[in-house]
Amino acid sequence: MINEQSKNNDPIFDQVLFIGPDLEGYGGIASVLKSYSQSIERFHYLPTNSAKGKLSGWIRLIASMCQMPMERVKGRRIAHIHYASGRSWMRKRIIFSWAKMLGFKTVLHCHTGRIFNDINKMGPTKFGNILNSASWNLVLSKSWMKKFTDIIRIDNISIVNNIVNPVTDQINEKKGSIGTSQFKIVYIGVPDKNKAVDVLLKAIKKSIDRGCSVHLDLCGNGPEIDNLKQLSSELGISDNVTFVGWVDSEEKHKRLSTASLLALTSHAEGLPICILEAMAEGLPILATNVGGIPDVVQTGINGTLCPDGDITGIADAIEFYYNNPSELEKQGKKSLEIVKDYYPENVTNQLATLYKHLLSK
Repeated sequence: MINEQSKNNDPIFDQVLFIGPDLEGYGGIASVLKSYSQSIERFHYLPTNSAKGKLSGWIRLIASMCQMPMERVKGRRIAHIHYASGRSWMRKRIIFSWAKMLGFKTVLHCHTGRIFNDINKMGPTKFGNILNSASWNLVLSKSWMKKFTDIIRIDNISIVNNIVNPVTDQINEKKGSIGTSQFKIVYIGVPDKNKAVDVLLKAIKKSIDRGCSVHLDLCGNGPEIDNLKQLSSELGISDNVTFVGWVDSEEKHKRLSTASLLALTSHAEGLPICILEAMAEGLPILATNVGGIPDVVQTGINGTLCPDGDITGIADAIEFYYNNPSELEKQGKKSLEIVKDYYPENVTNQLATLYKHLLSK
């Protein structure tokens, strides 16, 4: 958590309206916006969906659209719209058009690598026309910025770091398991097909067969949970996997602070907040070489990157860390150094500078 004295109190934020998912919901964008709310004194926000379901979400969207003219009267001049793919992109397009009609300057902030599915469906030219009509666009990584500029041909774009709070009460006995009989890996997120948790489970099975005593805490709920439970049973590793369910910030900290490693074997990603959270806990990262992950994880420095779907490579990495606990400590310390650029003070100052630039034009 951020204490009151360290919150950014720049008056520029009184002119900004943040728009995104229900802060009581799950997922990376909600986590980012919760951190914004804790880090910015003058935080003004409207949600476009609801954690209670689709019908409640549409009611919430309409209510927020009705509130937007009042926010304009109150002096909000910038609508900072946070979007993902699929239904999220559909809702944000509606909000984006309405914000422009109301005279807001608009910032479109992309949070997912799967947006390229929407780009392919709509076509780069049509998609680019929408983004080019915004006042500014934000992405999370160098690789995304290159794709957006090369494929969609936009130039009103820059990178803003994702945000993560520093951890002030790390548990000293962490690294779960260094010096004990079991090595604990943590996964955090909605375990849908894109996250490729099946790949991780198969890699864990392979590492166990090689003599590693490994346990996975799988933190998250989603439609694939039953299939993953069945797969872990078929692989004979049910005793090595705990299906934790969704975790709040306190439980997340507990799991990470006693772990050896965070693993994320996704097919596509943005810059996952769970990776930054694990780095803030002093953990090395085992992940696939996709999206913005290479911006913060370097093999042999603060983690290991493997090709998408590389079960053997992931198993090799698990075995390496299991047999070299000193690397966990060394790479975990490097994670703590790298993640400082993503702490609230730096990110909120980045945002404030952008807003001032937009309002000066």
